[in-house]
Amino acid sequence: MNYTALIRPVLEYGYQIYQVASQTILNKLERVQLSAARKITGLRSCCPKAIVLFGADLQSLSLRRQSNSARYIAKLKSLWSFNRTSKFILQWTSNQRLKKGSPIGVMWKRGFLDFNFEPCILLAA
Repeated sequence: MNYTALIRPVLEYGYQIYQVASQTILNKLERVQLSAARKITGLRSCCPKAIVLFGADLQSLSLRRQSNSARYIAKLKSLWSFNRTSKFILQWTSNQRLKKGSPIGVMWKRGFLDFNFEPCILLAA
């Protein structure tokens, strides 16, 4: 049984929605990952988090959320107007207001949305 096959998909499922959760909830998810990493590596609780994650060859969930959010937005932009969310993002301008606490609003506030690059179309290989 593997962490990346069993635990991480459960922790990351729906990250686009729960990334607007409170920091305490996100920290609880990080603790679940850290607990699994400690069991993988056999390191004790006195070891720093960074060493445990490095030993298990894992990234923190917050870092993975950032990279996955950027990838998700890039994919949505590449869908052009074939998808409702993609159409909204492509037509959105910086002077429009987003609902406070909405997932897209949080991504924009944290700098995940960059409207200064040209969308590309993803082709299946």
